[in-house]
Parts: sequence; structure tokens; C-alpha cells
Amino acid sequence: DLKSSNIVVKENKEWVGYNTDSMGFFLSLKKKFFEIGKEIKGSNLIILGAGGVAKEVARQAAREQVNKIIILNRTYSKAVEIAHELNKQYGQIAVGGGEDIIEGYVLNQETKPAAIINLTDKGSDGKLENYSAFAGVNENNEKASINLLKKLREINPEVVIADIVLPKSRKSKTLKLCEDIGLKNLLDGIPMVVNQAVPAYMMAQKNYPELRFD
Repeated sequence: DLKSSNIVVKENKEWVGYNTDSMGFFLSLKKKFFEIGKEIKGSNLIILGAGGVAKEVARQAAREQVNKIIILNRTYSKAVEIAHELNKQYGQIAVGGGEDIIEGYVLNQETKPAAIINLTDKGSDGKLENYSAFAGVNENNEKASINLLKKLREINPEVVIADIVLPKSRKSKTLKLCEDIGLKNLLDGIPMVVNQAVPAYMMAQKNYPELRFD
């Protein structure tokens, strides 16, 4: 998918696009999992958002052989579309739904999430700065998010909360609330930005060995 690619290389006389943001994100996520004695393979992930980055992260999650990918988005149809594409390629691995059922999946004990990943714009600088990814964009956002996070802390305190949003304040509303509630395994977007360069560098070296990147 060249639209969401950030590096294009020539392979077998064809131009192939890769999105290394998702690869970089999973490098940082796997490191966080390792730190707390977990593995990505076989885990359940919740992805909040269904934009271009979410699509690539969901694909990468499938490649990492997770057990279940739950994609929740304000526009229900976009989440369902990504889930459908994943299921066609990888088997019944994904479920799509609207953001109105975030609480049900976050607190679900059958598909207990090992990580919840915010890939929406909630918490980014601008009009969404003061909104958490755990609830809709309305006046009840913070209260609803806090109530949800308190329940989450009780039943799943080891869950990893990852948020790629990088506001000027350096900490998104989502991660601030998680920290205030006492959730410990938090991951911001800085490692993804740094790590996405690693696979891009390796692809460039492999395909263009005559170039030097000293």
C-alpha cells in the first residue's frame, strides 16, 4: 500500500512500499512486553482508531501472531473494514466495532487485553488536546475515562497502555489519566519515532549496498 508507505524500494524489478512506523512501534511494544515478562505472540490487543497508521499496526500485529486484534473506532465501518481485510488474510483474528463499546472490550475477561493502543488523534495538540482515547469526544470524556481506568486497574493492572500521540506537553491526556489512576506500564510515541528508522535503514542498505549511511 504505497499511500501509507514511508519507504519505497525496488524488489524483483517492482517498486514495493513499506510502512516502517508500524515496525518501529512493535519494536518498542515488544521491548515493553519483555520488561514485564510478557510476549506479543498469542496476546490480545485493542487498537483504538482506524486510520492509516491503525491499519498498518493491525497488519503488523497479525504478522506477530497475536491471538486477537480488536479495532474500535468512532466510524464503525472503518474498523469493520480493517478487521475484514485481516480475517481474509490471516483467519478469524480480528473484530471491528464502534467506540461506544470500548469499555466492554477493555474490561472483557475472555479477551483480556495485554495492550491497549491509541492510534486516534485524541490528546494531540489542538481541539482534541483535552480528550482521552477511552471515551468519545464530549463533555463526559474525562469522567467516563477515569471510571473505566479505575475498573481496569482492579482487574488488569499489568496491561500496557500505548499512545503514539506526542503533544507539546510530552504526555497525552490518555497517558496522564492512566498515570494518575496508577497504571504503570505506559508507552508513548517517542520510541516508535526513533525505531522506525531501523527497518528503513536496513532495507536501504540491502537494496542499495553502494550507498553509505555513515
